[in-house]
Amino acid sequence: MEKTICCFSKLKFVNKTLGISLFNKNFIDQYLILEIKRAFLSSTSSQKEIASKLSFDGVSNFTKFFKNHTRLTPKDYKSGI
Repeated sequence: MEKTICCFSKLKFVNKTLGISLFNKNFIDQYLILEIKRAFLSSTSSQKEIASKLSFDGVSNFTKFFKNHTRLTPKDYKSGI
């Protein structure tokens, strides 16, 4: 029970402090995934260029983000297109 209350307290804190809810974060994440997929389909840009264009700190963060949301690496996704 304490763990649940603690977790909800942290979520509430983040929501109030940053003005972002889990719903908003999920929406933003899904939008980013859509933009990444569009970039893969419509350009010959490298992963590094796409990551930079979408404001990722580096290719490794870009790859982790993409894999966490799609269960595929960007390379695997591109090869399946």
